[in-house]
Amino acid sequence: MRRSRTTDEEFEKFADREYDRLRRVAVSLTGNPHDADDLMQDTLAKLLVHWGKVATTTSPTAYAHRALVNTFLSAKRRRASTEVVSTEVVDTRSGSTDPTTEFVQRHDLLSRVLQLPPNQRVVIVLRYLEDLSVTEVAQILGKREGAVRGICHRGLENLRGNTDERSATATGRTAHAGA
Repeated sequence: MRRSRTTDEEFEKFADREYDRLRRVAVSLTGNPHDADDLMQDTLAKLLVHWGKVATTTSPTAYAHRALVNTFLSAKRRRASTEVVSTEVVDTRSGSTDPTTEFVQRHDLLSRVLQLPPNQRVVIVLRYLEDLSVTEVAQILGKREGAVRGICHRGLENLRGNTDERSATATGRTAHAGA
């Protein structure tokens, strides 16, 4: 089946307009720009094939986000994770506004987000890094708002748990040493 030139032009305009935002989500989900580029390529190819359907939805942007998330989750299910978890402890307790410190803190946060299970990672990235509402995240994922809130809560608890463990390790305390 052949697409019309108008359809291709509409898709190109959409892709140009939404590319940076979708890629930012892709980098946050995958943890590196190379895998994000692969994820973007797969997602945009799928969107192009179904552009006639996508263009008629109420929110092509939400559809694109959902396609990106589904492509990411499908890839995570298909292959075993090859991510290497860093054991390096970074002290983020200082109140410095030094750009280097901010970079290290952001990198540390992203590495902890990458340790989350894929469903929690998706919700945390969309909710907090993309600053979407619970309603928007629920729409993208095709879940109820309560389910999104629950996944988000568990993800934040896991991040706090990682933070508490790192703080205890950095200060030489253990979980049983508080009594």
